[in-house]
Amino acid sequence: MTAGRTAARLGAVALVGALAASPLPGANAQGIAVPVAPGTDAADDQWESDSARPGESSSPVQIDLVAAPALDNGPLAPGATLTVTLRLTNSSDQRIDDLSLTPQRADAVSAVPQAREGLAAPSTSYGYYAQSLDIEPLDPGESREVTVTTATDSAAASTLSISEPGVYPVLFSLLGTDPVSGGAGVMETERFLLPVGEQEKPTDVPGLSLLYPVTAEVDITPGETGAAPQQQPLLLESDQLAGQLTADGRLTRLLEIYAESAPGAASCLAIDPELVDVVSRMSQGYTVGAEQRLPERPQRLRDSWGSEDDADEGVAGTGAEDAAAWIARLTEIASTRCIIALPWASASVDAVAATDDEWLVRETLERGPATLNQILGTPGVTNTIISPAGYVSPPTVSALGWADHSRSTVPTGGMSAAWEASHAVADTPSAAAPVPQQTVSTLVAGNTVWSGQGAGRFHTLAPGIMSAGYDDSLAATLAATGPNPATVGYSNPYLRYDLNLDSTLSRDITAASALDLAVGTDDQPVLAALPLTLEPDTAQRTVDAANRLLATGQATPLSVPDYLAPTEEESRALIDAPPLADDPEPAFGSPFADPSVYSDAEILQAGQQAGYTDDLTRILSNDPALALTRYGYTLPLRRDQIRSLSWPGWPGRANARSYEESVDRSGAILAGSGAAVQQLRESIALLPPGNVYTRTSESSPLLIVAENRLPLPVEAHISHDTDAEGVRLTTPDVVRIPAFGSITTSMTADLPDKAEQTELRLWLATPDGSAISAPVDITVQTRGGSLVLLTAMGLLALVLVVGVVARLASRHRRPPDSG
Repeated sequence: MTAGRTAARLGAVALVGALAASPLPGANAQGIAVPVAPGTDAADDQWESDSARPGESSSPVQIDLVAAPALDNGPLAPGATLTVTLRLTNSSDQRIDDLSLTPQRADAVSAVPQAREGLAAPSTSYGYYAQSLDIEPLDPGESREVTVTTATDSAAASTLSISEPGVYPVLFSLLGTDPVSGGAGVMETERFLLPVGEQEKPTDVPGLSLLYPVTAEVDITPGETGAAPQQQPLLLESDQLAGQLTADGRLTRLLEIYAESAPGAASCLAIDPELVDVVSRMSQGYTVGAEQRLPERPQRLRDSWGSEDDADEGVAGTGAEDAAAWIARLTEIASTRCIIALPWASASVDAVAATDDEWLVRETLERGPATLNQILGTPGVTNTIISPAGYVSPPTVSALGWADHSRSTVPTGGMSAAWEASHAVADTPSAAAPVPQQTVSTLVAGNTVWSGQGAGRFHTLAPGIMSAGYDDSLAATLAATGPNPATVGYSNPYLRYDLNLDSTLSRDITAASALDLAVGTDDQPVLAALPLTLEPDTAQRTVDAANRLLATGQATPLSVPDYLAPTEEESRALIDAPPLADDPEPAFGSPFADPSVYSDAEILQAGQQAGYTDDLTRILSNDPALALTRYGYTLPLRRDQIRSLSWPGWPGRANARSYEESVDRSGAILAGSGAAVQQLRESIALLPPGNVYTRTSESSPLLIVAENRLPLPVEAHISHDTDAEGVRLTTPDVVRIPAFGSITTSMTADLPDKAEQTELRLWLATPDGSAISAPVDITVQTRGGSLVLLTAMGLLALVLVVGVVARLASRHRRPPDSG
């Protein structure tokens, strides 16, 4: 096929896409009742648009870009030959015939939104064609690599005809005969943005900042509890983190790329504090196993005969040395470079706030800098929230004040002191935070705040809460990288398609090209928010692109703290602007439906478990002789609940192909943690004296044993219930049960006079009445009137027995007859 010179323009597509990309007032993404799997009618339109790359998701053959050497070191030189290696895979059970590969391109694009529209457009919109390559038939299951060499020089024959520098949407279309329908046509395409030459230096050179996340799945076995002064031995479900910490592992490579390549003045390392905490613990040695060891009721010797302890003891982890080396390298980087804490476990800020649990929110937003300071020697940038989802919703704003680290007591007294102080004055705190003393900055995608009442990229969401926006189109393109590319909630739904249609390499090339476009078309500062699931290859290519832009003078370095700081003029405008949270109509949040949001059911379950954990904490009592506090003992359970709401939702909640696996993973964390909470609650129990308790008199007390198998004392109330009328049970105000011990306590009971037996149900509860232990049923036997009757009957029986014995004795003693 010869080159086409009459290109089908993307203008109409761009216009439709631009209109669709404009968020409507009040168009926040709404919560869902339960997780909705991709492939259902309720979810399909959120993951993929019918108009974006139609028919490709169901193709029996796939194309993947394997290599593009000419693009490894930057843009393609104008007029240079483009040589790529593609892998063709037949995933069907039938042979595919009549195959041919055709390189195509569209017109150069001038902005990232236009580029995204081009990537989603029909292949017929790519109006320039180069020479096609015939492909031998593909057998079922066969995978084959082919090399395609394409001319771009306008003077060459069969060329893509690229004569000017710019960024061009390019695709390789595979034509063939569908083995099922028998129809011939385009079966699949592989697409990327091709950078050609250097862009012209803009008149107003923008500042460039790079936010570089380092996160990973942290698979602590759910159900861990705290210990002191030494931490609890670490138990992981798998050793996958050890693989990421090896010399060529993902986490090690990410650190090295940042340290060696990232522009120091223009970049900041955004790191998950939970990851830092766990890798630090790994360096002390750890175990891989599926089950936490929790308190169990001691068995009698005879009950243990013939039984086996089948608990999983686990195996020793292999990554302690690599973990120590990684922490040492991170500490070195943090001592001289910008670093900022992500929310704990990279959790969804909206989801955690929706639990309405103060301590989940505070652990998510407040804990991070203190953890970094404890392990790395610096808290990093404080009073800043990086929203993993790219937005915050109006109901969440009231909780964001907990990120005011200027007044946090965690560095000095730990969260335990804050918890004790809070519960001394309030039994049921909410997630709402006080107004910050120093402004809290929230980093979000630019199109997630659509009110005009702001100053440039800054808006006042609530008193003391300011948002700073970044390029949403660039961020959505960067998020679409890696093995599990993310469909973010702020991306234009009309341009959504299965991101896995293009290979990881193609999407990496596209991401770097998008950065070129963002810098070249905007005189405002550009912050490249790399994805939380960042992969080393993506990081290297994007960092190289940033360095090239800085070296050629197309951008100037701007630190992330400076990007977050409004100018004096912007600060004055923000003072005059009313808080957007006061608007009657939503003015910020996700502008479109977000398919990755946590459902109401998942949030409710996490919130309920947080409530049960809080009940357990309140029934425990601190002991001055012990280093362990009650809050510290239950803290790991709260972290399980936060981890279950992690935004990446490993392996990838925002990817249609891994969504269900991520939902299952979240559910498994909550199930394991919930089972542990229940077992810990059952470790505090009442032990009744037997099925029937018989009192010697009406004034005799009822005796019952309270048991505690936990490492802290318990202070509880005894609550009761009965179906009988007229029952009054007087219990001690507080029952204090020693750690790992038991105590016998007495109660007095006024029971109905006529009742021979009264059924009672007893349990241990928190001071506010929340049940902790399982209820026990006892029957109290009343012996008032019955005792007199039984005594009389006993005396009468005794008299009769004595009379009978006397008569028998008299017979034996009768004198002989005198006759």
